Amino acid sequence: MIKLYKEYVEQKRLANLQTKLKVFKELDQVHYLSKRFILEEALGISKERVEYNNSLWLEEQPTMSAADIDLQQALDELKAEFDAAQITDTVAEAKKSKKGLRGVGITV
Repeated sequence: MIKLYKEYVEQKRLANLQTKLKVFKELDQVHYLSKRFILEEALGISKERVEYNNSLWLEEQPTMSAADIDLQQALDELKAEFDAAQITDTVAEAKKSKKGLRGVGITV
């Protein structure tokens, strides 16, 4: 009998959680409601639990500055490769031109 009651309670808890998730997904589409407001007001999650979730989420995220640095380095490398290719093309064009570098718009 106790086992049946525990199973019933667990099924009710899961059904309640599914309902809350459905409500959250629907309200999340409303652009003027913050996620925190939805969690606290519409779903009844305490501010302490929301703050705890936020702290855990921040711990799991990579630092943005490291990602920005990596991205900038990659962009700089691509730019350098592009510039080198452009210079190579310009020199090749100048060699073909009878006017040399001036023929491709470069004055020395």
